Amino acid sequence: MASERLTAPLVITAAAIWPPVCATVVVMRFYTRKTQTAISGSDDWLTIPALILLVGMCASALQGVALHSVGYPTPRPASPYAESHYASYQQQTTRKVLWSIELMQIPCLGLIKLSFMFFYKRIFAKGKGKAFKGIIHGMISLIICWIIAFFFSYLFLCKRHPSFYWTSLANEKEYCNNSTQLHLGYAISDFIFDVAILVFPMPLVWSLHMSTGRKIGVTGVFAVGLLRTVGASVTRMVIYIQTLDVEYVAKSDIDFLSTNGVYWCIVEAGFGLTAACLPTLYDLFRTKALESIVRSVRSIASLGSSSAGSQRSRRSRRLSYKGDASHGSTTSHAEILPFNYQDVEMEPLSKPNQIRVQKTFESSGEPTTGHT
Repeated sequence: MASERLTAPLVITAAAIWPPVCATVVVMRFYTRKTQTAISGSDDWLTIPALILLVGMCASALQGVALHSVGYPTPRPASPYAESHYASYQQQTTRKVLWSIELMQIPCLGLIKLSFMFFYKRIFAKGKGKAFKGIIHGMISLIICWIIAFFFSYLFLCKRHPSFYWTSLANEKEYCNNSTQLHLGYAISDFIFDVAILVFPMPLVWSLHMSTGRKIGVTGVFAVGLLRTVGASVTRMVIYIQTLDVEYVAKSDIDFLSTNGVYWCIVEAGFGLTAACLPTLYDLFRTKALESIVRSVRSIASLGSSSAGSQRSRRSRRLSYKGDASHGSTTSHAEILPFNYQDVEMEPLSKPNQIRVQKTFESSGEPTTGHT
């Protein structure tokens, strides 16, 4: 995985796609809560700062690509000494981008995890005992401590001189803490939290009083997004593990290794924020508002089809009457003129989510006498 080269177009694609996708699901989340006439809770509001941090991560990645640093190979050094004691402008830019993205990713992923836990608290805590609430509050406290610990560990990675992290490998090794071990500890702990959040609601969902099909559907909603998040977390963890063996090997391309970290940080945050909104969006397709829209579309379509059918029927009746007159029928009858459709008016009733359909028909007839 560490030898895989993620180039600039892949980074641009990820950084350009995830902000609008995540902004859409966050907006739809609040819209769903509005259609439910429910007050937005902590789990909803936490997605907004997470989205802002994700946008910042993507902006940093695009800036790195624009400077021909992220997604580009490391410039060949003039000598082995220069490789370890000197970093080009491109290398420094790539390391700055990675450092800034990691600083934003930690609170971003932490807020997403907190959104999940507050969602579980809102949905499952009613009627539960103190033990269950204690587990929820314990998980929330652990996640907050995780955010604080790793954020300040990265912020003060090189004590009071953060520039040593990107000026040269020699400065990093001499003056900074062990960054590879920090990356590995962060990736492993992130993976453990993701698995715990994925497994936590499953027994609760299957203990609810609802049909098996509904339980499978709800379980799928929780699992689909979280499994993708866990997959991205595992990939990033594998990259860090392999980096332990090649970080300071002369043949490895440091800029491409940093690009891998940038790319998977964005992908994991994007999947995580989307997964956090999926359980709420599941109810969007079951609300009365959407059902009324579907019914309205169906009624309009049925009116159109019935109108076309009635027109064909009227044409056939007129042909039939003309045929009777040409054969000299002695029966006295009224000449039936075509119905005149007025515009179909749809007005909302006083009650929400209902519509009233009014149709006006006009007909006229004149008595005629057939001749033999």
